[in-house]
Amino acid sequence: MASQGTSSPTTAQHATKNPSDISSLKPFYVEHVTESHPFLENEKENKDGLPLSQPEHNRVMKALGTAITWTQKAISALKDPSGWSGETKKLLSDLFPGGLQEPSQRQALKTQLTYTLDGLQKLRDDNASTVRSMSSEHRLGLSMSMIDPETHDKIRFDRMYISEKSLKDRPDDALAATVLHEASHTYADTSDNWKTRPNHSSPPDGKPSFSFDTHLSVPDPVSGKSHSDLTFTNAVNNASTVEVATEVLAGVPFNSIA
Repeated sequence: MASQGTSSPTTAQHATKNPSDISSLKPFYVEHVTESHPFLENEKENKDGLPLSQPEHNRVMKALGTAITWTQKAISALKDPSGWSGETKKLLSDLFPGGLQEPSQRQALKTQLTYTLDGLQKLRDDNASTVRSMSSEHRLGLSMSMIDPETHDKIRFDRMYISEKSLKDRPDDALAATVLHEASHTYADTSDNWKTRPNHSSPPDGKPSFSFDTHLSVPDPVSGKSHSDLTFTNAVNNASTVEVATEVLAGVPFNSIA
């Protein structure tokens, strides 16, 4: 959520951007600054969320454990692309221009996953104390952030919201994917440049593939521009792409990817 107000950017990381060098990407200082998941008008009255019930808490803790395992496996898999299966290579080439064949590309994704993993472990160690449920019919989850009006620094908070419907009805793997997605927003500062969707119904040539909903791109609050071009930089900074790439690299069966 984008909440307006003045805040000291002491929690933001300061680094010199070099957009031409993708290996230098750092959380909070990616090539662009996109606000993700603003609350809809009919959700604002519930913006504080509700404490998790015991069954919800149990599901979130299980989802955190699954997401941590996936992320650890994905980071390990990035070390040696020669061990990737043909399907893995094909799916990664769908997700990233270049298919993560360049060491600098793998390093950029590893950076995002490392920060996401640190955040997931922090949430688990804190017993999911900053996770809330929300009564939204429009989304699965969201994270909270603030733009400093003077510096335009983006500061994210640990608060994570998961919809009551997701907590009740979504399969375990799908809930873990939602937790991973939101953690990448909060801890790796990914944006919502587009939605990456698995083609489960009728993939081209009968092979697993992904499609992209670029119309979901959220405009940059400073420049007003969207980041829907399918470039590597936009992909490695896109929460949906990071989420499904983690599952692919971790060896999650394609039909289980939500």
